[in-house]
Amino acid sequence: MKTPLLGIVMAVAAAAQTYPVAGVVTDGVHNAPVERARVILSDESGGRHALTTGADGRFAFTVPEGKYTLYAERMGWRITYGSSGPWAGFGSAVIAGPGKDTAHLALRWYPPGAIYGKVVDEQDEPVRDATVQLMRDGVFDGRRRILEADYATTDDRGEYRVAPLAAGTYYTLVTAVPWHAMAGSFPDTGAIYPATYYPGATDIREAASVTLKSGAEVEADVPLRATTGVHVHVRCPGSGRENDGCPGYPALTAHSFAGIGAYLEPDPDAVPPGRYTLLLKGGDKTARRIVDVGSGDLTVDLTLKPAPLITGKVFFKSGPPKPGATLYVGLVDETSGREFDAPAEPGGAFRFTGAAGARFRPYLYGSAGMFIAKLSAHGAPFKDGLVDLTEETVADLDILASDESGRLKGYAMNGDKPAPAVMVVLMPRATSADPAEPLGFQTESDGSFDYEHVPAGDYLLFTVDKLDFEYANPEVTRPYLAGATAVHIPAHGVAEQRVPVAAGAGK
Repeated sequence: MKTPLLGIVMAVAAAAQTYPVAGVVTDGVHNAPVERARVILSDESGGRHALTTGADGRFAFTVPEGKYTLYAERMGWRITYGSSGPWAGFGSAVIAGPGKDTAHLALRWYPPGAIYGKVVDEQDEPVRDATVQLMRDGVFDGRRRILEADYATTDDRGEYRVAPLAAGTYYTLVTAVPWHAMAGSFPDTGAIYPATYYPGATDIREAASVTLKSGAEVEADVPLRATTGVHVHVRCPGSGRENDGCPGYPALTAHSFAGIGAYLEPDPDAVPPGRYTLLLKGGDKTARRIVDVGSGDLTVDLTLKPAPLITGKVFFKSGPPKPGATLYVGLVDETSGREFDAPAEPGGAFRFTGAAGARFRPYLYGSAGMFIAKLSAHGAPFKDGLVDLTEETVADLDILASDESGRLKGYAMNGDKPAPAVMVVLMPRATSADPAEPLGFQTESDGSFDYEHVPAGDYLLFTVDKLDFEYANPEVTRPYLAGATAVHIPAHGVAEQRVPVAAGAGK
C-alpha cells in the first residue's frame, strides 16, 4: 500500500518527466535545411515554446507528456507539421510521451508562390483598378470544390500580384469598369467589360486554370474586350410606388464557379451578358432572383418579402445538456464555405439574422457533444443534409439533438509501424446521400487517430496515404470498401481499432 507521501513523490516525479520534440525544417522542394525559420511548439493550454533555426535547420524542445501543435513561420508564411500548406490536409499533432519517437521529426517547409499579371484593354492599354479574383480548385473536407482564395486590384500600369499563395490549381476572374465610365462620359447603354477569365474568356467553360508550384511565380495576363451593355429594368409590382417602382437600389452580382459571385457589381443601366444574382433591399424587406442577361434589354419583376430570417428550436432526444455545457447551431455555406453560428438558448430556441441566399448544411457543436439525429425544415427545401435558402425566405428548423455518441480511437499502421500523417476515413455502413457523413482524420505524429462525439452505430474504417483524398465522393471511396474494417461505436463508450494503410486500392 502506498503511503500519501510516496504518492505525492511519485506524482511530482511524473510531472517532472520530460520528452524531446526535435527535428529539422527542410525545404519541401529542394530538400535542403531551412535557415531562419521561426519554429513554434504550443500545448493545449496555450503555452508556447519558440526558437529560430540556424543553418542546419534544426530545432529541439524538451516538454512534458502531452499533445502539441508544431509549426514553422518564415516571411509571413506558416506551415504546420504534417501539412504542405493551407488547405493541404488537416495537419498532425505531435504526441510526446513514453515510447513516442518525437526526437526525429521532419517539418517540411513548402515556400509560398505568387500569381501575377497585367490587365489590358482592346488598345493594349493598361486597365487600372480592375478587381482580380482567385478561386482555388482542390479537395476541401473530402470533396473536390472550387472556393474563393484571394484577390487583388490592378495598379496604374494594369498590373497585379497575389501572394503568398499555397501550391495548387487556381482560376482567375477579372472585373473592371472602363475609364470613360468612371470619368462620367458613359451613356446609359454602351460599352462595358464583361467578367473575364484567364486567358481572356467570357464563357466560364473556356476558362483556363493556372497551376502553381511551391515557391514559383506564374504570370496570368488577362485582356478585356468591351461589349454592349443592356439595361436591366427592375420593377416591384404591388409596391404602391409610381410605375411599380422599387423602394431600394438593385445590386447585380455576376456568377462564377459554383455560384461564387464577382466582387465588382455592374450598373443596371449597362449590364454585360451573363448570369447574375439580383438582390434588392428596401427597408425591412428584400428580394433575390437569379437572372440571365442576353443581348437585349431585360425587365425583371420582384416581390419584396420580409428580410431573411432563420429560426428554429433544438429538441433533445435524451434530455437537455448538463448545466454549464455549451451548444451551438452552425450553418456552413455549401458554395463559399462561410460559416454562421447561433447559440441554442436554454429552451433550445435559436435565431439567425445574417445568413441567407445560399444552401446551408446545419450542424451542432459545443461542449455538450451532441449531433443532429433528425432535422426538418419549414419554409425551405431540405435534401441530402442541405437547407436551400437561395431564395429570400423565412425558414424554421426543427432539430432533434442526441448525445448517443461514442468515441473511436486507434492507430493507422504500415506493417508493424505506426503511420503518421495519413488519412483515416470513417464511413457509416448505412448508405447516405449526405456527403458530410463520412469523416476524415489525419493521423498524429505517432500514427494515432481519435474520433470524438461520433453518432453511435456501425461503420467501415480504412486508411489511405493521400491527404487530399476525396473521402466524401462515393465513386472514389467505393474501391476501398471491400477491404475496410468493420467497427461498432457504442453510445457513451469507446472503441479501439488498428487499421492498415490501404495498398493499391483505387489507384
